[in-house]
Amino acid sequence: MPRRMTPAQAHAALRRAQSEQRRAVAKYNSQVRQFNRRLSSAVDEYNREARGYNARQRTAEQRRRREIEQLRRQPAVTYTITQRSTVNLDAAYQLVESDFETGALPDDMACLVDLAEAEVANSAQLANGAGSSETTTDGTADSAAVTAALAELSDDLHRRWNGALFALNPDNPEAARHFCTSARETILALIELRAPDEVVLSADPDCATHQGRPARRAKLTYLLSRYGRTNDNLNTFVESDVDDVMTLVHEVNNGTHGSAGRYDHPTLMAIKRRVEGAVQFLTTIVQAA
Repeated sequence: MPRRMTPAQAHAALRRAQSEQRRAVAKYNSQVRQFNRRLSSAVDEYNREARGYNARQRTAEQRRRREIEQLRRQPAVTYTITQRSTVNLDAAYQLVESDFETGALPDDMACLVDLAEAEVANSAQLANGAGSSETTTDGTADSAAVTAALAELSDDLHRRWNGALFALNPDNPEAARHFCTSARETILALIELRAPDEVVLSADPDCATHQGRPARRAKLTYLLSRYGRTNDNLNTFVESDVDDVMTLVHEVNNGTHGSAGRYDHPTLMAIKRRVEGAVQFLTTIVQAA
């Protein structure tokens, strides 16, 4: 049987209920305000990051376009290291960029596409400005991050790359030649690490071969398939990028433009940046594979 309340008790109970309701409404409103503040803060942070990313993208695109336009204006005999292969590399990149913009390459490939654009800019920058005091470091690889990534992959890769960097002593008369030789070994070992002959042949017995072994393109295609993406234009770009660096190594080792020991320090640093960017690009693919 319900307890009887006096009018005073009923009035007091009503006040308590109203007070509890006000507190509940106040707590709810406080939580809503906190949520809205957090949401607003998250939106602001996202917008800041988006603006920063877009700004970096504009800078990267402008850099690539500027370097390529400058390269196209140069007579072919001005400075021929990687000049022709750079133009081919840019053409290959534009197909990759088109695939990304049309959705043939998914959004999660944005990082790799960004690195690919930087590769073109680095290659063109070397052809345009090797030995120039105006050479910039915009968009180039993070040296410490590259070294750390190689160390994580393999002690052998880490030693090879450190050997390449050690060769760049300005007092070393064969700095460019020694660096490029070690860099070439690093790149080949990097590819071989996750794409040894037997594994590539097992995955695709009909792959392209050279002298009975899987060709470099077959190995790179295998790595990209392990990365999770098979795309003809991307495969072509990665192969073109490696070919571009190997062309540079060949040119430097042959001393096409005079004694390899005569490269000045700015030129050595330009060569280093080009090769280092390629190592970072490949490492990104190999780590995922």
